[in-house]
Amino acid sequence: MVINELHIAAFGGLVDKEIILDNGLNIIEGPNESGKTSAAMFIKFIFYGLSPKSIGGALSERKRYVNFDKGAASGYMICTEGGVKYRIERNLFALGEDDGNVRETVRIVNLSDGSIINGGSPGEYFFGINESMFVNTVFVGQLAGVRPDGDGLGGAVENMLSAADENINLKKAAERLNAARREIQHKNGGGGELTALLEERAALVEEVRESSVSAEDLIELEATLADALEKKTALAKKKEKLDGVFRALDAILVKKKLDAVKHTEEKIEKIRESVAKIDRSGFLDHWAEALDTAERDIRAYRETEDFYKENNEREAAENARRASEIGPSDDVVEEASYLDTKSRIQFSVAVALLIAAVLCMGATVALFYFNTGTYLLPLIIAGSCAFLSIIFFAVQRRTVNGLYDILDYWGAETMDDLSRAVSGEVPAEEPAEEEYTEAYLEAMDELKTAKERGEIVIRTMAEGLGLEVKKDPCETAAAIRDYAEKLSEERENLKAKAENFSGRLAVLKEQTAAVDAAKAEREAEAALATPFGRLAVSLDADGIKNAIRERDFTNGAYKSQSQRVEELERALGEMKSKAKSPAYAAARIEEIDEITRELELKRDGYNLAVEALKKAGDNMRAGVVPKLAAYASDIMSQVVDGKYTSLIPDSKFGMSYMDDSRTLSVEHMSKGTCDAAYLSLRLALMRVVYRSAMPPVVMDESFAYIDEERFVNLLDCISRSDGQSIFFTCREREIAEANRASIRHHLIRM
Repeated sequence: MVINELHIAAFGGLVDKEIILDNGLNIIEGPNESGKTSAAMFIKFIFYGLSPKSIGGALSERKRYVNFDKGAASGYMICTEGGVKYRIERNLFALGEDDGNVRETVRIVNLSDGSIINGGSPGEYFFGINESMFVNTVFVGQLAGVRPDGDGLGGAVENMLSAADENINLKKAAERLNAARREIQHKNGGGGELTALLEERAALVEEVRESSVSAEDLIELEATLADALEKKTALAKKKEKLDGVFRALDAILVKKKLDAVKHTEEKIEKIRESVAKIDRSGFLDHWAEALDTAERDIRAYRETEDFYKENNEREAAENARRASEIGPSDDVVEEASYLDTKSRIQFSVAVALLIAAVLCMGATVALFYFNTGTYLLPLIIAGSCAFLSIIFFAVQRRTVNGLYDILDYWGAETMDDLSRAVSGEVPAEEPAEEEYTEAYLEAMDELKTAKERGEIVIRTMAEGLGLEVKKDPCETAAAIRDYAEKLSEERENLKAKAENFSGRLAVLKEQTAAVDAAKAEREAEAALATPFGRLAVSLDADGIKNAIRERDFTNGAYKSQSQRVEELERALGEMKSKAKSPAYAAARIEEIDEITRELELKRDGYNLAVEALKKAGDNMRAGVVPKLAAYASDIMSQVVDGKYTSLIPDSKFGMSYMDDSRTLSVEHMSKGTCDAAYLSLRLALMRVVYRSAMPPVVMDESFAYIDEERFVNLLDCISRSDGQSIFFTCREREIAEANRASIRHHLIRM
């Protein structure tokens, strides 16, 4: 096969990269981190994909080469095989953090006729080998090193040579034959079917010898067992009926719960709509303030009106009382004049007595000053005059108060005003009374306006609520208040009911969360169509309780009866084993002898087959190893200019060489020579293994320890082969040496 083109959409750090290759030797050069290893691994990816396994704690191939930004590893290859061009496409998309969570597509397109081959491994399709054989022969990765992995490779090579299929393993075939032989009889004679039959034969001989059970006991035990089986059968039928009823009941109850979910949701929706309707009206948000204001305005008007009425009535009564006390109008003036005159006389007498008291006090002081003994008499007179003066001032005050009462009653300030008031002329205080009346009327007008506004509010509110508008607006307001309280209570009740239904709905949804509604509907309909379902749907709560008790009792009885049947069957089996007739035992012994003869023949045949396979494997290895040794030695001799002419691979593809008649491991060689030896082994394996399409040789930084001369020899050896080879390097040395040795190559710089 020849790889013509690599089209890398996304792989590792490479995005939208195209590489055109030549038929022969291709050298791809680039500095570190330029994507050389990613390009090499892309070739393996196209043929075999990326492994999700992590080895030694390192990142798996998927984690390493799935492009981080695009979350994918994808692209295609154009190649030629047998004169036909193919496009091999592979796309791997990461669906999560887990390496195993991916979606991968593979397609092989025959570009000559457009036919498509989907799925499978392109490497196995074209080369006939699996991934392990590929990476241990033609593909030398940078991380894996040049030494092949010997585990399983030796058997695969042998099988490729013998059966053209590395998956057919002679060793495994021998192991399967050994396993079949062990089923008949173990190698040491213990275990297996044959041993078990021989043990049974010996036991039969012993049982015939020891048989001592009577026929009567056997018949009685069989009858007891038959009775127990009959009871068990009856209980099983009853149990089956009850189980069927409860299965149907469960299906019906699940359907009822689903229906209850729907009905409860509808109820909650209706309740919430009712609450929303109440809330949308806005009545409960503003009714209290509006109604309180209206009632307050009405009460203010009524209370003010009542107050003024009561005050007027009280003043009228007081005036009437005073009028009755004072008497006729002429007497009023006369009485007032008398009181005025009397108060003046009383005031004058009080003042005169006060002056006399002052004079006597002065005389007393003078007499006392001159130290005469007559100062006591004027002192006594002064005190008497002062006392009488106080009495007359008090009496005068009472007289003046009586006069003022008459003047106040008639609204007069002087006696002239009183005379005019009593004679029927305009009272003195009429202007003040008019001012008082105007203020009263103005206040009442404002209160009346507020009252009428409140009555309109109450009437409008009542009409809007569909309530009767009563004559007394306060009664209508009381009716509105009752309605509001009931409406608020109804709203709270609706909310509580919705909350209650929501709780029930949550429980029902939790119980039916994992239920497939359509499936539950079908199961309920199917259950109702059965006799069990019709019986289940007819049960009420008490009937279900009784059925549960009956089921529990029946299950317990069935379990007990089953245990009794098992015990009786066990006892009967033991009794029959002791009561076997000699004729039965002889027939069974003869049957066992026939079977053992057949098994012994099979056992011997398996042993012969195992030996034959072992011998065939030995012969195959005797042919494979020398052939590999010859090929590897020839290539190694060319590389090292004849210094080492004999390489010997072992069963795990470790390498030895002859040095002065000694056999040493190639690990004793220098690192570069050791790498050359293992590369020679890989090239030899290619000659032995690949019988159909020869894949290109891919080597990534595989010549780091090999010197220039041996590198040129190895390069010349590979370039002279018919196949394609692709080398990846970060050094100019390989290019310079190829140019110096005039080795034809196609150079690609990354």
